[in-house]
Amino acid sequence: MNTTYRYSSGQPYTTIQNHNPGSLCDPSSTLSTNFDACRPILASSSAPLSSAGQCTDAAAPDCGLVDFVTQQPTSMSSVHWIYNDPVAASFFGTPFAGAPRNILRGQPISTANLAIFKNFNVNERVKLQLQAQAFNVMNVQFLGVPDPVLDDAGSGQFQSTKFNSNGGLAFAGNLTTDGIARRRLLFGLKLIF
Repeated sequence: MNTTYRYSSGQPYTTIQNHNPGSLCDPSSTLSTNFDACRPILASSSAPLSSAGQCTDAAAPDCGLVDFVTQQPTSMSSVHWIYNDPVAASFFGTPFAGAPRNILRGQPISTANLAIFKNFNVNERVKLQLQAQAFNVMNVQFLGVPDPVLDDAGSGQFQSTKFNSNGGLAFAGNLTTDGIARRRLLFGLKLIF
């Protein structure tokens, strides 16, 4: 009988936002046409991770902050992120007020594999080996890194792993054989002579 246990802390990731035409961090879209070089601004780390706001008036004392999804007025202590656009850049005095890179971690990997082998003597020179192996024996689901794109807040995907299949695209591995997908059982017989 043998077993292996694997634990790995979650993959670091960064909250990002889609590129907006008025971006002050990359106005010519040189770095990316999809995602903005300006990262969302961290407002309140005690607010829910998937909550976001957007500034509407740089001259207002609270930047005219509204909920990113409902567009209803909100406060800085109620949102975790603020969309970093030219209005927010004007209010905070810089477009580079965004959150640092890799301050969040995805789901850790915690999985155990188990194998049992038993030899039976058929005669003096021939043995039959029964094999049973279980990968991810506890059947712990691994969903990887949540959706980091702030613009997906309206669809419910932002900071959520519920739309990832086992590992999603967040983990570069063969999920069938690396032991972090769903439980996989192998049975076999081996003739040894």
